[in-house]
Amino acid sequence: MNINIKKYIVRLLLIILSSFLVGCATTDKWSTTERTKEAAWLILHAVDWRQTAYAMDRPDKYEELNPILGKHPSEGRLNLFILTTTIGHILITNYIPKEHRSVWQNISIGFKLGAVSNNFYVGAKIKW
Repeated sequence: MNINIKKYIVRLLLIILSSFLVGCATTDKWSTTERTKEAAWLILHAVDWRQTAYAMDRPDKYEELNPILGKHPSEGRLNLFILTTTIGHILITNYIPKEHRSVWQNISIGFKLGAVSNNFYVGAKIKW
């Protein structure tokens, strides 16, 4: 199997598996709105991931702004970061008391939307 096909399959599986985590092992039931917000955050996170991958292939044009990743992260470092932050966000969302969950999700979506918008603004495309 071609190495590019393997990478595509791994990326697709990561996104699919992440979506199944929404609402798992919950401390209290998630509302439809909370599940929808988490799905929106996951979609934005996936877009940010693929925009960052696009930018990584052009180190002369782009630098990553996230200090945890560094200016020019490797694909492995980026993938590990995305995986851990995806799981972390779902777990945090799950264990935040229900009365604060919406605030957390709104702030998270706002930050993620800002990152994706900035990436788009500077010309980072989505690399699949």
